[in-house]
Amino acid sequence: MPVLGSSKNSAQFSDLGMSDSAKVLARSRLRAHFLRTLSSLASEACPCSVRMVDGPPVTGVLRAADLGLEHLGVSQLATPIGTLTNAILRTCDIISITFHIDQLSTDAQKIADREDYDDNERERQPQSTSRNLRNQSKGTSLEDV
Repeated sequence: MPVLGSSKNSAQFSDLGMSDSAKVLARSRLRAHFLRTLSSLASEACPCSVRMVDGPPVTGVLRAADLGLEHLGVSQLATPIGTLTNAILRTCDIISITFHIDQLSTDAQKIADREDYDDNERERQPQSTSRNLRNQSKGTSLEDV
C-alpha cells in the first residue's frame, strides 16, 4: 500500500491537479483511516504473518503500535527457533504484514470501515479510500509498513 507522503506519490498528486489543501485533507483522511484500521486490528488481537528483511516469515498476534509506528507489539510470535510470549518488532525490519482479517469480529470490521466526517463534521462523507474488509477472505497485506 503506497504512502501518500512519499516522493513517488507526490508526483501522482500533482498530476491530479490537487491543491495543497486538498492534498493535506486527503493525507489526513487516509492517515485517520489507517490508524482506525490498525487500532481495530490490535484491539481484536488479530493474527498476522510478518515478512522480515532477514529471515523467514514469522507469525503472531498484533497487540499494539507505538505513536510513531516505529515498533509493533506482537504476542505469541512463532519464529523458527521457538515461540516468544511477547515481542517488539521494529517496523524498519518489516517488509510486509499480512493480517488474517477473516477472523475479526463484526464490531472490529465496522470500526475499520467507518466513514470519515467532512471538514465541518456536519455530515458524513464516504471516502473512496475506504476498503471493505469484510470482502477480503484470506487477508490483506500492508506493504512498506
